[in-house]
Amino acid sequence: MRCLTVGYSPNGGHPTPRPQLTIKGYWLEVSGFTTGQTVIIDTL
Repeated sequence: MRCLTVGYSPNGGHPTPRPQLTIKGYWLEVSGFTTGQTVIIDTL
């Protein structure tokens, strides 16, 4: 299990920053993910 934190992406000085989720690390490769692979995230 991994716990991630939603951060923000700077957006050129606009008042409302966009939420951003960054997923990176060698654990992705160990878990079977490959560079260039498409990943679908299903939200509620």
